[in-house]
Formats: sequence, C-alpha cells, structure tokens
Amino acid sequence: MNLYKINSNDYESLYKNLGTEEGGSKILAKKSYMNCIYIKDLHTGAANILKQDALSIGADLAVPRGTILNTTKTVNAILIASNKHLEILSKKELAQPFGLKEVAKQLKSHIHKTNKKVKIMGVINANDDSFYSSSRFKNNDAIKKINEMINDGANIIDIGAVS
Repeated sequence: MNLYKINSNDYESLYKNLGTEEGGSKILAKKSYMNCIYIKDLHTGAANILKQDALSIGADLAVPRGTILNTTKTVNAILIASNKHLEILSKKELAQPFGLKEVAKQLKSHIHKTNKKVKIMGVINANDDSFYSSSRFKNNDAIKKINEMINDGANIIDIGAVS
C-alpha cells in the first residue's frame, strides 16, 4: 500500500477517474477544495457567531485569544473552509447580525472553481545512481516501462539522466 498527497485544481476529474458516480464526483469535489480566507476588521460579535457556525459544519475560524470576551470592537480572523463549507456559511450568515450578511455575500466569491485537468507524471531514470532504485531502467526496458506508465494514465513522462 502507498499513500500520496494530492494537490489538484480539478478534484471532480480526479474522482471521476477513480470511478465514482458523476453526482458523487461533484459532491466530493466541493469537499476537497480548501480555502483560507483572511477577514479584516470583523465585528467581535460576528467573529463569535461565525466561529460557532463554522465549527458546527466542520470548518473553523482562527481568532485572537480573548475574542469571546468581546474586549475589542473588531478582530482579524482566518476562515478555514472547504467549498462546501463556504456554500453553507454563505447561506447561514445571511440571517445573522453584526455585518455577517455582507460576509455571507462575499464568501460566495471565494469559492474555488477551476476547469483545469489533473495531470499525472511518470518518472523514469536512465542512470545507475538514482536514489530510488525502482525508477531505474535501461534500453528496451525503459521503453516498455514508459508505455506502461502511459497506459496507466500518465500525461507526462520525466526522464532523468543525471542524478
């Protein structure tokens, strides 16, 4: 078993390539894009409400220590939320006081959307001293391995010749 960190601009295609249902791919993609949104001069009351609302749906709001005590009129905060969270908060905060209606309107504009396709890169090394021995190939074995990578979905082949 191997685990790989995924950095993608098109999670929907990634899920479709995995074989999930089309509708499921759309739902999962919304949960996969993470957003960190800096909010400057947020009313302290709004920060407390937004923090609770974010936590209630699995998102979070980073606020300065003591925000709950309401000792300042405003605070700066960072909202950490998936696209799905932003959709929910953009609706939920419309009914809240302290300027959260305006926050709700702006949250929609921060939902990450892209049409970029995921690219998969295969790596093959044509030298004997590559640090990863399983990537070393010579002559016709290299061509065979490149064809396997292409058949497995690689869009790009990186051929290393010098370590």
